[in-house]
Amino acid sequence: MNVGRFLTVTFASAALVLGGAVALSPAIAGPSALRADAAVGAVATAAIPAVPGQLRVTAASDYSGNAAAAGVLTRVGAIAPDLHLALGDLSYGATGAEQAWCDFVTSRTGSGFPFELVAGNHESNGLNGNINDFSACLPNQLPGAIGSYGRQYYVDVPEVNPLVRFVFISPGLPFSDGVWDYSAGSARYNWTAAAIDGARAASIPWVVAGMHTPCISMGIYGCEAGTPITNLLLSKKVDLILNGHEHQYQRSKQLATAAGCIGLQPAAYNPSCVRDSDNTLDKGAGSVISTVGTGGMELRNVNAADAEAPYFAAYSGLNANPSHGLLDLRFTSTSLNAAFVATDGGFTDAFSIAPAGTNPPPAASFTATPTSGTVPLTVNFTDTSTGPPTAWAWDFGDSGTATTQNPAHTYSIAGTYTARLTATNAGGSTSSTRTITVNPAVPGAPVTSFTATPTSGTVPLTVNFTDTSTGSPTSWAWDFGDGGTATTQNPAHTYSIAGTYTARLTATNTGGSTSSTRTITVNPAGTSPGITVRGSTTTSTATATTTVALAAPAGRTAGDVLIASFTADWNPTVAVPAGWIAIVNGLSINSSSSAGARVFAYYRVVGPSDPATYTWTLSTAVKWGGGMTAYAGVNNTTPLDSSLATAVDTTYRASSIAVGSVTTATNGAMLIGGLGFDSSNPAATPPTGWTERWEAAGGQIAEQADRVQATAGASGTAAWTFSTAKAVGAWRTALKPAS
Repeated sequence: MNVGRFLTVTFASAALVLGGAVALSPAIAGPSALRADAAVGAVATAAIPAVPGQLRVTAASDYSGNAAAAGVLTRVGAIAPDLHLALGDLSYGATGAEQAWCDFVTSRTGSGFPFELVAGNHESNGLNGNINDFSACLPNQLPGAIGSYGRQYYVDVPEVNPLVRFVFISPGLPFSDGVWDYSAGSARYNWTAAAIDGARAASIPWVVAGMHTPCISMGIYGCEAGTPITNLLLSKKVDLILNGHEHQYQRSKQLATAAGCIGLQPAAYNPSCVRDSDNTLDKGAGSVISTVGTGGMELRNVNAADAEAPYFAAYSGLNANPSHGLLDLRFTSTSLNAAFVATDGGFTDAFSIAPAGTNPPPAASFTATPTSGTVPLTVNFTDTSTGPPTAWAWDFGDSGTATTQNPAHTYSIAGTYTARLTATNAGGSTSSTRTITVNPAVPGAPVTSFTATPTSGTVPLTVNFTDTSTGSPTSWAWDFGDGGTATTQNPAHTYSIAGTYTARLTATNTGGSTSSTRTITVNPAGTSPGITVRGSTTTSTATATTTVALAAPAGRTAGDVLIASFTADWNPTVAVPAGWIAIVNGLSINSSSSAGARVFAYYRVVGPSDPATYTWTLSTAVKWGGGMTAYAGVNNTTPLDSSLATAVDTTYRASSIAVGSVTTATNGAMLIGGLGFDSSNPAATPPTGWTERWEAAGGQIAEQADRVQATAGASGTAAWTFSTAKAVGAWRTALKPAS
C-alpha cells in the first residue's frame, strides 16, 4: 500500500476538540492514529457559499468510471453546488490509476471544485486504489478542516459564521494499521462526540455526519459501522447521517434515542426509536439516516421484507424504481431541504427539517427532458422541488400552462422559450426556470439497409442488390468490394473472381447519409457448394415463462443440421428436447437466482418428420431470447469440426468480447458462434467477415453468426462488439462439411 502522500500538521495542545477549540489528545496522537491536518491541498478560491446565508451541497457514493457515474458527476457540475460529499468507494479501478479517476471527476465538476472525500472499503487499504492518493489528486478545498482528510476530519462551512459542521468518520473500514476502533469510550468515539459537542457549543445550526458504512439497511450488509458509534450519533441528535456502501438509495424516518429506545439494534425494529414518519421534520428532534450508494455502480435489490425496513421512509434499488443520482441538500440557518436527483430512472424523494411550528416555502426546481429538439417538441417536466410543495403552477413560455406536478407539453412553433415552475406551500412560494430551444423541423438522415440475393455461390456470381433504406434517400452509392460501383437504387453486379467481398451502400438525403454492409462469398468454379444456410428464425419474450419455443426455419429438410441458441435470465437449468445435443449448456454470465443470465446452444440433425417447433423446458420462469439457423451440406455423422471456445465478461463495462481461436480439421468448415447479454437492449455486431444470421431483440439479447473457413487450421480470435457496455458471454465452434 502506498502511504507516502499523507500530509499532516500536528497541533501542540493536549485537549480534544471542545467548543470549537482544535487540538490532539496524546492518547490518539500516534503515527497510525488520528492526525490533525490543516486544509490539505489548495483551498478553493470561489466564495463558499455562493449565496450568503444559503449553502447548497450534493452527496453520493459508490461511483466507478462507467457511464452512470459520468452522468452523476455531470449533474453535479450542472447543479454547481458549493461542495460535493463523496462518501467512499470511488473508482473501483486499478491501484495506481487514482489520478485518472480524479481527472474523470474534475473534467465534469471543474478543477478546484470542493469534491470532499471520505474513504470507502475499496480504497481504505488498497483494494481499488489508496485513499491517500485520491486525497492528493482531489485535495481538500475547504478552509479550516481539522483531522485526517479522507479518513476522519471535520470542517465548518462557511469558515466564518458557519451554517453546517460536517463530521467525517471511518467506522468499520480496514486501513493499513487495522480496522479503526469506534467502540464506546475509544479515542475515535470520543473524538466524534467532541466534534459534535463543539458544533453545538459554537451554536452552529446544523451537524451532518458522513461515513461510508451504514448500520441499518434494506440491502445486503449488516451493521458494519457498529452500533456504538451509530447510537452516539442518534443520542447527539445529529441532524443528518450520510453513508453509502449499499448500491441503492434509502432514507430513514427521523430517529432518536428516547424512552423505550436506548439505541438501534441490528436486524430488529423498535417503533420507540422513530420520532417522525413524514417528510416534514422538526429540527432538533432526531436524526435522518440517508444512504446514497447511487453514484454509478450497478444497483442492487432492496429487501422490503428486511427486519429493519420499517425504519425507512423512502427507498430505491434495482427492483424498486432503479435510479442513479445524488442527494441535493440546501441549508439556511433555520431550514434544511433535501431531494434525491435522479440522473437515470424516475425515482424521487424529498424531505425538509425546520424548527417546530414553522413551514418554510419550498425550494422550486425541476427537470425538463429534452431541453432542445425539432418542432413539434414534446417536453416532459418533472418537479424536483423540496420543501415540499403542495401546489404547482407551470408557465411553458408559449402561453401554455399546467397545474399538475409532472406535466408534459408539446411546443408546436420553433423558438426559444422560458419554462417556469412556481411551487407553493403554506410557507409561501418560489420559482425556477429552464430554457427550451425548439428548432425548425429538418429531415433526418436515412437509415440505410439493403438485401443481396444470393449472398454466396460459385464464380461468376451475379448478385441482385435491393435498397430497403428508410428515411427517403435521394441518392445511392454502391461499392461492391471488388472495385465495382453503382449509383442506381437497385443494381445487379457480377463477381468474376472468387473471394469474400464487403458490399456497401451509402444512402443520402438532405439530412445526411448513412451506410450499411453485407458480406458476399464467391467460391471458385467447379468446387462443391460446401455448407450453405437455408434460413433462420428468432423470437424472444419479456414475460417470464418456463418454456423456450423456437420455430424451425423455412425450407429445412431431412439431413440438415439445426443450430439453436438462446439466452435466459438468471440461472435456470434446461430440459433438452430429444435429439438435440448440447454445444453450450448454461454458460454463466454472473448468474444467480436473482441476477445475471445463462447462454445455451445445441445442434440437431433433422429427421424425416421433425416438428415445426422445438421446445426446451426451463427449471424456473424467466424472460429469454433466442433463434435457430438451418445449415445444408453438413456431415450428419460428425457435425462439429472443432472444439468449443467460450469467453465471459461480467464487469458490466465491456463493449466488446474476444473468443479464442478454434482449429478446424476440414477444408470448407463453417465457423459458427454467438453471444448473450445480461440485458435486453444493446445491439451486437459480429466479428469482421462474419454474417449475422439472427439477433433476438427483447427479453434477453442472443445472437448467432457464421463464416466459411476455406482452409483447415487455426481460425484466429473472433471479436464481437456491441453498442453499450454490458455483461456478456460468447461461444464459437465449427461445422464439418459433408464429404
